[in-house]
Amino acid sequence: MRVLMSIGGPTVFTTDAPTSEIIVGTANGIAWLARAGGGWRETRRELGGKHVSNLVEDPETGRLFAGCHREGIFASDDGGLTWSHKDRGMEHLNVYSMSAVRGDDGVRLYAGTEPAHLYVSGDHGESWRELPSLREVPSVKDWMFPAPPNV
Repeated sequence: MRVLMSIGGPTVFTTDAPTSEIIVGTANGIAWLARAGGGWRETRRELGGKHVSNLVEDPETGRLFAGCHREGIFASDDGGLTWSHKDRGMEHLNVYSMSAVRGDDGVRLYAGTEPAHLYVSGDHGESWRELPSLREVPSVKDWMFPAPPNV
């Protein structure tokens, strides 16, 4: 089993055995790490030059998603070998967090952006729509990221 690591993605992974692959979202793309000897080594890197803030895997399709600062969402259906934009319907493309949730009606993907907007996809990331109620919270005008002093 592989584990996805990123600042704005899932934070807990449970495996039956030690993982042999870790995929890490970085400020310079996505790094694939594999067990080697007593440690880890980088085996490849994709989306170089893109600041990947989060990685999520669709639990039904296995599609990988990479949310990027200022560049929206990229998706891969072949384990990360090729990537394409999958942010149709999103007005804000500074993606800071993503999550995949399996429910009675299938998988829903969520993407949080800066400025603070929340988007949802019910079709495995093919299209997104905003959940406008987030913008109705009275303190929304005070939200910002990164936190002060905005460094």
